Amino acid sequence: MTLEEVIEEIDNLEHMCSNFLTAKDLDEESLRKSDMDPSILDIKAFNAIVSECKDEVKNASYDKITDMLKLLFELETDYVSIDVIELRLEKFVNSKLNSSRFCTEKQLDDLKKITQNIDSIYDFLRQKQKQLHKDAQNFYVFNKKQRRDVALNLSKLSQMKKDIELQMEYDAKMLVNSIIKDFYNIYIFFSLLIYVIIAREEELLSIEIANELDRFTKVIGYIFNKRTLSNKDMLYYYATYELDELKQTIYSHIAGYDDSI
Repeated sequence: MTLEEVIEEIDNLEHMCSNFLTAKDLDEESLRKSDMDPSILDIKAFNAIVSECKDEVKNASYDKITDMLKLLFELETDYVSIDVIELRLEKFVNSKLNSSRFCTEKQLDDLKKITQNIDSIYDFLRQKQKQLHKDAQNFYVFNKKQRRDVALNLSKLSQMKKDIELQMEYDAKMLVNSIIKDFYNIYIFFSLLIYVIIAREEELLSIEIANELDRFTKVIGYIFNKRTLSNKDMLYYYATYELDELKQTIYSHIAGYDDSI
């Protein structure tokens, strides 16, 4: 790839970024102090919700759990094929991650891909910059304009990545806070379904459920954005921990270590 082609690619990336950057006037300090940050009361309420869900599942019979899935989520688990349950599972997860008009899982994934493209081009230009400096020093090549162009585009890429990552964190907070507000439904849905699937020894479907749980933890992970963590992140960590615990229940059973069912 020539330098001209790289610069053209940077222009294309810049255009793509402009379609996503709705928080242009938001600096990092403002984002950290935004009203979207959870409070201590939010954390206490979250822990109470999780405890309530665990007790509800622990004290329920298999028949009650299947009835709850049918009543609360319109999910019939008896006398239906795995394909039907998988479709309902995917529909449920998509309704939580890809139905908001403010931010979706897909939008966050697209932002992540842009940062990866920026990193790739940045690494290429850094190598090009080193080579140009080496040529200028060792072979007396007159490439001042090229070196200036490379330096300017490296600076442009750095700012572009900073803006995109800030936007990613801003958008992720909106989506994740909607997940937190609906965490009872999300957590009880997966808890009930995992109970049923383990009881039925449906190993392949168990793995599919674990993959869907990963979609939630991935979205939450976009909030952290390689920055210094703060106390206000604790709620997001609690959510990740509880979802990972559900996933661990699946893997432990598959490995033959679970005796809870």
